[in-house]
Amino acid sequence: MFERHGILTRREQLARQEILFETYCDAIRVESAVTCEIVEKQISPYVEEYQRRIAKLIYDKTQSDLPVAIEKEKLNGLINLHKHILNATADLKLNLTQAQQIKDTAQKAELLKNGTISAMREVRKYADALERICPQDIWTLPTYGQMLFGEE
Repeated sequence: MFERHGILTRREQLARQEILFETYCDAIRVESAVTCEIVEKQISPYVEEYQRRIAKLIYDKTQSDLPVAIEKEKLNGLINLHKHILNATADLKLNLTQAQQIKDTAQKAELLKNGTISAMREVRKYADALERICPQDIWTLPTYGQMLFGEE
């Protein structure tokens, strides 16, 4: 249609398509890299700090012969979520590395759309779960409630 009406030649259309694919790939690459960095530099240290707190509580209660079943269950759940978010982050990095090896931008965009975005969703799922259980004094990233509704 563009060609028929003298708006864009086939070559110009393909050039625009290439630019759009490159822009898309760059945006997904940046978002993925930031996601990995947030997990590694912020979320993971928060979770480890909370794990230390719970472990210390378990130790202190054990020293006083108090029951610790609930705390152990909480700690195991936290460890499990932490493991899952780290694995999901590793998968995201692997997907990004694979995408960087692809020269054809259309193929790269397809891989990023199908693989990288789903990997980011997986990381997000675990980050959201961790956000809900970590106390606010440890979790210093803004929560959805804070960003959307100004909650304190």
